[in-house]
Amino acid sequence: MPNEIQSQAERARQLINQQQYKEAAECYRELWLQTDDTQWQQAMAECYLARAQMFAKRAMYREAVDLWRQYRQLNVADRLKLDDVVLWMLALGDQAGVEEFMQQCSADQIDYLNPELAVKLGLLQLTGSVDLQACLPQGSQFLADLFVAERALQALPDKQAAAKIAEDLTPDSVFYDFACLIQGQPVPQDSPYAVCLSVLQVLSLQGQHFVAAMAALNRWQRETVYALRRLSDLQCQFIERYCEQVGGIMPLQAFDWVVQFRALTGFAEALAFCAGHLPNDFVRWLRFKKHFPELTAFELSRLKALACERSDDFHGAEQHWLDAMDSLKKTSGQAMKIALILRHIAEFYPPESQTEWLEQSLRYDPDDVETQDKLAALERQQVLTSLQTADEDDDVLDALLAGLDDDTKARLYEKRDELMMELTPEQLAAAFQSQMSAPDLEQALARQPLLYEGLLLMKAAEHNDIPVPFSFQQLLTTVAAHD
Repeated sequence: MPNEIQSQAERARQLINQQQYKEAAECYRELWLQTDDTQWQQAMAECYLARAQMFAKRAMYREAVDLWRQYRQLNVADRLKLDDVVLWMLALGDQAGVEEFMQQCSADQIDYLNPELAVKLGLLQLTGSVDLQACLPQGSQFLADLFVAERALQALPDKQAAAKIAEDLTPDSVFYDFACLIQGQPVPQDSPYAVCLSVLQVLSLQGQHFVAAMAALNRWQRETVYALRRLSDLQCQFIERYCEQVGGIMPLQAFDWVVQFRALTGFAEALAFCAGHLPNDFVRWLRFKKHFPELTAFELSRLKALACERSDDFHGAEQHWLDAMDSLKKTSGQAMKIALILRHIAEFYPPESQTEWLEQSLRYDPDDVETQDKLAALERQQVLTSLQTADEDDDVLDALLAGLDDDTKARLYEKRDELMMELTPEQLAAAFQSQMSAPDLEQALARQPLLYEGLLLMKAAEHNDIPVPFSFQQLLTTVAAHD
């Protein structure tokens, strides 16, 4: 019998050397049944563990965990080998299973698990992927360092405060790489925390900057941020939608998104955005009316004007404000609102062009002292400017008319003064649009009064059948040199 046992044991060792763990386990099972000796039971258990590790190398974690459970049932040694199965269960996302096995660990076992497992557990705990605090043994260094790391994380986006807290994480801590990241120090490329740098940088951002930065992360990193920021399901859905469409979002999509996710921006902001992006689109108008209350004509125009201002479309904003004023004029007691709108429109223009709007506002609110003072200051500035430039402008125009006699010049100046009362800058720009596009010329006229007078002189020459003494290009060159 002893010879048979020795022969069977030798055959089992050979099978193990050939990595035929299933057959080796059967040999040890027969030996255990024959002798009832626990050494064969433990040898069989080790075969199950080795076979589980073999399956794990092939990423067959479910099979590996099942074999490990058989190893646990047969194991008679003082300590179970937990390191591997925890990693396998983490790969399967089996948190309940991980908690079950972690509860079997002592504080010493937790602190002396293999470093790879400990670091990975710490990372998953910090990122909210697992929650093991309840099952971790009290008194372990791992748990104490975890509390420090979590406090540092919560201190963000105050990087200085977070770095100060992280100083308590010493080089022998499994969270040391995390402390280095918080303190802005490099970590080894093979560290599990190396992939977290971009996540930590995103955590402190807000608003549009936060959403744009999320689009640069991969799905795992975004899910980590969701957990750390404790974002709602609706917020996560919005960011995922944005990341799918980033770079190609059309105005219609933006309108639909704001309707769908209006709870994220706030009702008032969503209402203002959608009202400001209503084209002549009946279907979209019906959607707007379905999700938002009925608006007065004034309120709708106001919201559209504000939306244009946010896009720096001041021309469009002015038109919507004028529409809002027309709505107010249909009811009594709206003089103050109209005056405020006129003063607001005046702010779109440079000081020299604000007078007309401010004067109109005083018709509705004649007692506004601030507006009166502003008008008086503008008038004083205009007088000073006129006094400073009058002589110089006349000299420039005389230089352009140098080839004409005094009588002809006098006739041109007289006709110029008449045309000044008849032609607006817009009409004058239209008359010369063959030389320059009317919109560009209107802008130039608003900036350069001398150009306005020069064009009037050219029109005056046409009306008096006098050859135009200078060309349009000569006038532009002279005005540019004068400025």
